[in-house]
Amino acid sequence: MRRSIILFVMLLGLLLAACAPAATPAPTVTSQPQPTAEKTQPTTAPESTEPAVNSAEPAAPVATPDMEKVLNPQPDDHKLGPDGAPVTIIEWSDFQCPYCAVATPLLKRLADAYPNDVQIVYRHFPLPSHPLSLLSAEAAEAAAAQGKFWEMEEVLFKNQETWSSQSDTEFRKTLSQYAQEIGLDVKKFDEELDGGKYSAKV
Repeated sequence: MRRSIILFVMLLGLLLAACAPAATPAPTVTSQPQPTAEKTQPTTAPESTEPAVNSAEPAAPVATPDMEKVLNPQPDDHKLGPDGAPVTIIEWSDFQCPYCAVATPLLKRLADAYPNDVQIVYRHFPLPSHPLSLLSAEAAEAAAAQGKFWEMEEVLFKNQETWSSQSDTEFRKTLSQYAQEIGLDVKKFDEELDGGKYSAKV
């Protein structure tokens, strides 16, 4: 079982990597012929005023982000599956990303197939190339405040092709329709979303 989960996660990683922005190629450097110079006497480098570094001493530690929070589920994460499961998959996702829309149902099937062994953790990763990704993530958080994160996540991914080409105004109306479909208090949802209550969290 563990081997099949590892292979699944590796394939999923390749799928999600396709959504990342393409790297900018390094500039090409062409060499110019250098003029020949007359032979000169070698010069000595000026003496350094810096103290000599003892290579045997360890380098000072580099400051890194708190990896504990990055690599482990947190209390405010959205989770499917039991805490303390042998396998935890943290999904960094964007509701407007077509590859994420393909990957998410596969992760849910994995959690359903191994209900005692797998936990899926959802985290927002709205890409700047997707203009509606921030608003959709905020809408999911507004739904989460009413206990319906996974329902909103499902409706957003399921209907992604419909709303991803909409304008901001059209999409905002669509989100209210989705809130009604999944049984939210639409007035509260609208007030929180329009007030930007969850923008900092996203």
